[in-house]
Amino acid sequence: MLGWLCNVMSLFVSLKTIEALSTIPNFRKFPIPSIFRKLRYIKFTVKDKYTEMNASIDTVAQLLKRANTKFLVFSLTKEQILSINLKPPSMKSRHKDANPITIPTHLMSHILESSPSVEVLVIELPKAA
Repeated sequence: MLGWLCNVMSLFVSLKTIEALSTIPNFRKFPIPSIFRKLRYIKFTVKDKYTEMNASIDTVAQLLKRANTKFLVFSLTKEQILSINLKPPSMKSRHKDANPITIPTHLMSHILESSPSVEVLVIELPKAA
């Protein structure tokens, strides 16, 4: 059964898991298991999903290189979507209905370095309070 994990191509990670992983000191010293070498698709999920946005791994890598802070912020501002070439979400309501998501840059870098075949990152955005 463990051998079947070698064929996993999608990974869904909750925002709570991201928060927990980001609190581990020296997280980069812990390798992500190599059984996910075929991983192509990563999705960060939230409890109260409003919409989602897609980003190619090349776009995420560019964001990481340009990051001036310890966090990547994914939001639905029109300027940000245009400036980083994200695929705009299909939605009928206003952008202010979704809260932004922040992901620690060290965590995102480690995930990408440990998953050489990843092509797409999908980020769910929660409903605004």
